[in-house]
Amino acid sequence: MEAGLIANTNLGGDNAGRGAVLGALLGAANGDGSFPASWIGGLRHPPPDLHRD
Repeated sequence: MEAGLIANTNLGGDNAGRGAVLGALLGAANGDGSFPASWIGGLRHPPPDLHRD
């Protein structure tokens, strides 16, 4: 999952729209537990469902 989102970012172009759809699909397929903790830990105000200690 992480590699797919990073690849999308590095492709350039309309990666924001593509990334939103890709993130939603990968999250739905793999669950929110598959997001790397380092990505969530770096957020100032993580969504309550994703907050991990």
